[in-house]
Amino acid sequence: MDVILFYILAFFAVAGGLLMVSLKNPLSGAFSLILSLCSLAGLFAMLHAEFVFILQVLVYAGAIMVLVIFTIMLLNLKEEELHEAPVGWMRAIFTATLCAAAAFGAIQIFGHVDRRASRWRPSSATWRPSAAPCSPTSYIPLK
Repeated sequence: MDVILFYILAFFAVAGGLLMVSLKNPLSGAFSLILSLCSLAGLFAMLHAEFVFILQVLVYAGAIMVLVIFTIMLLNLKEEELHEAPVGWMRAIFTATLCAAAAFGAIQIFGHVDRRASRWRPSSATWRPSAAPCSPTSYIPLK
């Protein structure tokens, strides 16, 4: 059940983020950002991080998004002003580039995890653990 709930919340988080950058109407984009923030709050609740869950809902999805929506309503953008901004292929290319950069960064960061020891090590070629794993000199550089 937890896995199914995780995939549902993760889908809504990603879908809300993609809708936020792809919708033309700024108010609809702000509401899709609220969807993304609320689903992230649900993910924090699944991790038993209750403080971060409440903080996400009250501060980000609540107070900050109310300020964003108030600013959008205060600007009172007309329909013809919305079409002046570049949309379409440029937005799709930007979104695809951003997703590719995030995937590349995640591979670079999490690609060096030693799964057998279940902890992160800098690199087995240049560093080796010493006899005392919790001492300040637990990683001694090779010469």
